[in-house]
Amino acid sequence: MPKAVSTMAVESIIPAVVHGDRGLVAMADRSARRSGPPLPRLAVLAGELPMLYGIATLDDQGRASERRIARVLGWAPGQSLDIKVVDGVILMRPDPNGSFHAPHELRVSIPAPIRHWCALGPGDRVLLVADPERAVLVVHTMRTLDQLVQAHHASMFGGDGT
Repeated sequence: MPKAVSTMAVESIIPAVVHGDRGLVAMADRSARRSGPPLPRLAVLAGELPMLYGIATLDDQGRASERRIARVLGWAPGQSLDIKVVDGVILMRPDPNGSFHAPHELRVSIPAPIRHWCALGPGDRVLLVADPERAVLVVHTMRTLDQLVQAHHASMFGGDGT
């Protein structure tokens, strides 16, 4: 009968990996690199830019402190944006005829009419999903995120989640 391998032994052989800012896979525990040859970094395939995620808290002006999201999208300060709400999810994308503009400090900012429509207030948290390939930002409220997770769990576990 084969011997069971302890979790500790497996973790020392196969270190955890994390998805990096530039779509590269890097080792979570960098000290593990010193014990052997360096591992190659896996690049993202051409045409497959990774999504960038951030959870942010909105201030009283609807601004999120997450600045790297706007930078990775390639938006310019003052750029015209089209903002829509689809099924409770906010979609923001560049549009020369857009009614809204990217803030000059280039951070994510949800205009007041959109915040009111989605019942977002100061201190509310949102999931920001940047899709650099399409230059689109998708903003999920915690309500919509909860619905997505519940639906996914129901499909995994079957039934209505009870």
